[in-house]
Amino acid sequence: MAPNGEDPKDSNQTPLFSVVIATYNYGHLIERAIDSVLNQTCQDFELIVVDDGSTDDTGSRVEAYGDDLRYCFQTNAGQSSAYNRGAEMASGRFVYILDADDELLPDALEIFARAIRGRGEEAEDCLFYGGYISVSEIGKERTSPSNDP
Repeated sequence: MAPNGEDPKDSNQTPLFSVVIATYNYGHLIERAIDSVLNQTCQDFELIVVDDGSTDDTGSRVEAYGDDLRYCFQTNAGQSSAYNRGAEMASGRFVYILDADDELLPDALEIFARAIRGRGEEAEDCLFYGGYISVSEIGKERTSPSNDP
């Protein structure tokens, strides 16, 4: 929920965050990444998934989320290109980059929002990173906590 009590996905309000996921042939993991964003305790975000030319079932898995996210397919040009495309599409005040094989911890965006509020205008010049779970090809998980300035 946004600070004003509105759900930013249901209004024309600019979201605080644009979460960008770049993916290439991560159909087997992409739903975990997407669900970790959609289930955040802070809902002041838009979600953008840029598919960098996947040849697996990534597209159909992402499209199943409908209006919960914005999906963009591009010809394979590399991960940096996909993230740049997502950043160009972003309308949020801050862009959060999430790898397709990672998951945000449930309060990652809430911690960011609190840190941004605490820093005021200085937040524009800060680099924040959030808690996430990195998932290997064989399903092994490694948790990394948020920095909480």
